[in-house]
Amino acid sequence: MICTRISMNTFHSTDYWIHIAQYETMSDTDKQYYILKTRYILYWLNADRFYWKNGDLQNLAEAFFAMGNVVSICRICFLLPIIAFVGPLQVKTKIENSKLCVNK
Repeated sequence: MICTRISMNTFHSTDYWIHIAQYETMSDTDKQYYILKTRYILYWLNADRFYWKNGDLQNLAEAFFAMGNVVSICRICFLLPIIAFVGPLQVKTKIENSKLCVNK
């Protein structure tokens, strides 16, 4: 998310577009720099994650976060019927889940 925000800010900055407008008069190293910078910006602004690299840290972080949430909910659902003193919590979660289902 931070890389996407930085890329969006760079893409909207007037300094970036002034340099792109002067592309023909740049040296070869500056041209190469702005080509790489533009590819980097477009990589992060591409919303379709199908085209992202497999080992991208953003994708990995979100995948592990999602798996952690699923495991956490499964663990709680497994323990609720076993432990008697969390019975009110079980009733409360069932009520909240039913409210969520009704609101959708």
